[in-house]
Amino acid sequence: MTDILNLNYAGDSPKPDCCMAYCSSCADKSGHVEVNTLKRVYYCFKCGVGGHLDSGDPLRIKRRAKEIPPRVHWEMEETWVGGMAEDYLKGRGFNEYLIKELDPHHGPIPHYIYFPVPNTKNYVDFWTARLWWKSNHSRTDAKKWLFPPGSPGASYRLWGVHRIPQDSDDVVLVEGIFDAVWAYNRLAIFGSSISTVQVNLIRSIHPKTIYIVLDSDAKGKVGGMVKKILNGYTCNLKVVIPPDGKDICDLRWDGTEYIMDKAEDW
Repeated sequence: MTDILNLNYAGDSPKPDCCMAYCSSCADKSGHVEVNTLKRVYYCFKCGVGGHLDSGDPLRIKRRAKEIPPRVHWEMEETWVGGMAEDYLKGRGFNEYLIKELDPHHGPIPHYIYFPVPNTKNYVDFWTARLWWKSNHSRTDAKKWLFPPGSPGASYRLWGVHRIPQDSDDVVLVEGIFDAVWAYNRLAIFGSSISTVQVNLIRSIHPKTIYIVLDSDAKGKVGGMVKKILNGYTCNLKVVIPPDGKDICDLRWDGTEYIMDKAEDW
C-alpha cells in the first residue's frame, strides 16, 4: 500500500486500506492527508483538498518507495525499566500487572519512560514517552509527554485498541494512557481533544455506549468532542467529569465504579 504513492508517506491509518501522507497543497508538516488506496481517493483534514487518485490531481499513484521514512523515529532499547523509573510507576499506584500492561522501556532521552502504542493488530509502530524525573540539569521547558519527531502525531492513535474487543458494549474515552490502563474498555486519546481519525477508529469498534471522561480542567471541551463523535453516528453517549483537581487515574481501581455512578446522558 505504501509503495504506490506519489507523495511523502507519513504513517499508517487506523482505517483498513488507508495510510496517511503529507499534503502538498497546504504545506502540511503533520501528515493530514488520508489516502484510501482501495477506493483510490484522498482527503486532507487540514485544508479540505481531496479528489480521486486517477483524476490527474497532483497526488497521482506512482511508486515512490524510497521516500517512505521509518515508522519509528526513536531508536528504542530492549531494556525494560527498573530502579527509580519503576519506583515512579509504582508511586503512581500501578502494580506489577498494570506495569506489564504499560510495557515501559528505556529510550534515547534521559529521564523519560517510553511506552509502546500498539495498533488494532497489536503491532507496535508508535511510541510515547513520559518525563518521570527532573534533575538540576534537566531543561526547564522539558515536556511532560513526548512523541516521535517527524511522526504523524498522537491524533492518529488510540492507546488501548489492542485490548478492546470488536463490537464492545461500551468504550470509555480518557485523556492519557495512565487513565486508560486501569480497565480494558478504556481508550486514551492523548489529550482533551479528538481527531477525525480517532473518531473513525472508535466507530469501527461499533460500541453501543461511549463514555467521555476528561480531566476536571477540560470541562469546556466536552461539547465539541460530543458534536464530533455524534456527527453522522448514532450511539448512547455519556459524560463524566472527575472531582475538581482530580484525574480519573487518581481514583485508581475505584475509577470504574465512579464512572458508572456519575455518568450523565448527553
